[in-house]
Amino acid sequence: MILSRKQVLSITGAVLLVFGLFLPAVSISAINPIANISGSSNFIQADGLYGVVLLLLSVFTVGITLLNRNRYTWILALSSLAILIFRFLVIVSDVYRFNNLQNVFGNSTNFMPGQFNGMEGVTEAISITMRLNFAGWVFMFAGAIIAVVFLIREDEIEEIS
Repeated sequence: MILSRKQVLSITGAVLLVFGLFLPAVSISAINPIANISGSSNFIQADGLYGVVLLLLSVFTVGITLLNRNRYTWILALSSLAILIFRFLVIVSDVYRFNNLQNVFGNSTNFMPGQFNGMEGVTEAISITMRLNFAGWVFMFAGAIIAVVFLIREDEIEEIS
């Protein structure tokens, strides 16, 4: 089977997206006097349902591309890109809110006046930070964008002879 350049680009985009799903997407680190705890999770671990949906969309993209049904690839590529943009914005918002809550809870002396004596000392001793790992996000977005660009510029891509 000889693949056209269009098919190679579409499959490359789907493979990059799958590869990015398994790279670290979110990291959490907790620093306290007893232990330094840190870890990261990939997109499928951090966002299970959407990760599996993106994985299935990528597999279907490869299948449909191999069958040379390019007009159906539009639906899959745009769906993948839309899900990525939506989930990226939601996760960035969650990370921002979590870090702000940690700062307010850890730095405020008037958080719950009269309750939990000594809580300020505990929260200052344990600092939890959440952040994005952009390695996974770069691969996921690159894969989805390559597939969409392939569809937009489909007529300008020359076939391999």
